Amino acid sequence: MALAPPPSAETDEAAAPTAVGRGVLAPLIAPGCAERLVEPPHGPGQQGTVAFRNECGVPIRVRFAARPGVALTEVTPLLRPGETSDPVTLAGGFAHPGYIVCSYERVSERALCQ
Repeated sequence: MALAPPPSAETDEAAAPTAVGRGVLAPLIAPGCAERLVEPPHGPGQQGTVAFRNECGVPIRVRFAARPGVALTEVTPLLRPGETSDPVTLAGGFAHPGYIVCSYERVSERALCQ
């Protein structure tokens, strides 16, 4: 079983924990750092979309659900302060996707948002 590498000058000791065999995890931050932008369907047979806007002063990723009854399976690209993700289509009738927000202020962009 692989062990996490020791802290170095490049990684802050307060950085996120390590998942064995999966690398560094980005720490969770307040959901208010990502504004959820839901666009409802505009007519019968159409589906709504969701996008997220970074409202904090640090880079973030958002992990979210695009359909009900599943885990948070979708992840935005890295969003710098003020940036907005591309819209993602939501399952029919799904209007309030759950989400978590991960900070990339002190971890590599390769860190996982879990």
